[in-house]
Amino acid sequence: MVADSLACLREKRTELKTFPLHENDPASFGAICGGEATVLIEPQMLREGLFLVGAGHCAQAIARLAADCGLGVTVIEDRTEQLDELPPPVARISTTSAADFLVSRAWAADEAIVIVSRNHELDRYALWGALRTKGAGYLGMIGSRRKG
Repeated sequence: MVADSLACLREKRTELKTFPLHENDPASFGAICGGEATVLIEPQMLREGLFLVGAGHCAQAIARLAADCGLGVTVIEDRTEQLDELPPPVARISTTSAADFLVSRAWAADEAIVIVSRNHELDRYALWGALRTKGAGYLGMIGSRRKG
């Protein structure tokens, strides 16, 4: 039953599954009471997700717009005071390395990464991490001549 549930989560699908409850049935998960149990496995389907690297004025504007459009928004930033400026329902992740966060996460096709940090060095390391990931449906980055 656990393997079935994990598969449904991974594949983002709902399944109605019947499990036998017989001692001698090889498909039983150890139950001996007889009969069967039907279980609806329905993962909580999260909205498309936008992950912003940086919490400056550009990221704040993008986060507000994306949240208003119904996207789940997460901002990754090392400056906790900047994270406090973000509007709800934006999720906040405080980390010293956006690249490490990006590399360590399993990404889905309905998730996007947008790099808009405060300087080109942070952008470069975040981009290094993002390019080593698999699965995200979109990777974007903005920069300016002033940042370097």
